[in-house]
Amino acid sequence: HPGGKVRIRHCPSSTRKLSWSWEQAEVLGCDKKTCWVGINTSLPNKLIRLVIEAGFLKDELGLISQIRKEVAYGPNGRSRIDLLLTNESTRIAKRQIYIEVKNTTWNNGTVALFPDTITTRGQKHLKELIGVLDFARAILIPCISRSDLKSFAPGDSADPCYGKLFRDSLRLGVEVIPCCFGFYEDKITWEGKRKLEAL
Repeated sequence: HPGGKVRIRHCPSSTRKLSWSWEQAEVLGCDKKTCWVGINTSLPNKLIRLVIEAGFLKDELGLISQIRKEVAYGPNGRSRIDLLLTNESTRIAKRQIYIEVKNTTWNNGTVALFPDTITTRGQKHLKELIGVLDFARAILIPCISRSDLKSFAPGDSADPCYGKLFRDSLRLGVEVIPCCFGFYEDKITWEGKRKLEAL
């Protein structure tokens, strides 16, 4: 919005068109205090991987022995899953875990919402997660990139088709683990898991 503050990072490279990255935007948070929102879409996958490696999702995922990124899957191997985990826990069946990560910044009050616009790509990702359920676990992780939100729900008003498919995927066995992060000038903090709103 006009007059809004942003944080940018200087990262020149011969492989980039621009030398700067837009990292964060300042908004008025749900508590009427300033809140910084992470808008760099290349970060969520890295953040979720770090959270898994740190063991913060051990209860949900079990013991993870291997994490691979961008592994081909889906019809004819045309898609790439964000993270593919190999589980070695004795408490949970040894099934690979397919994880799709979605950067989530939109909100309604204290509820984080995804998507914030029509997303045929997001719909396709849900269908592909459903497609692995016969032989693996499928997990959607909304990466809530602002610390002021308390729960997660699908953004029905932006994409009703996604909302319906989201609910269908839950009934079929796709799991959802909303994860929240705080964004600051010098660090990004793990703010914990958030609840999934009653659907």
